[in-house]
Amino acid sequence: MAYSGVALVEVPIVAGKLQEAGALFIQHEMGLAYTASQPGFVGMDIALDAEKHSVVIMEKWTKKEDWQAYVAKRDVENEGNAAWNAAFGPLVGGAPRMVSLDSLKTYKA
Repeated sequence: MAYSGVALVEVPIVAGKLQEAGALFIQHEMGLAYTASQPGFVGMDIALDAEKHSVVIMEKWTKKEDWQAYVAKRDVENEGNAAWNAAFGPLVGGAPRMVSLDSLKTYKA
């Protein structure tokens, strides 16, 4: 399946909490597992930037509108989002950078 949308998400993390934040993204049911369950999701990579104290996620979507629809779901007040915000919110050290783009070219090994 080819994709035509990518999203870059970079979240600044409170000093000393980077490993905890990375683990939470991976382990919490409303973390990356929830993201991966969304319509139009293709794949993603997660990395920890120790210099900037940030979690960096590169997501691949069928189209950027799929990612935008997913982000809108994250703003809905419900039990799942409340649980995620309670767990992750205290680890956030600043405003996240989030951008969705149309992919120009895909390269695979």
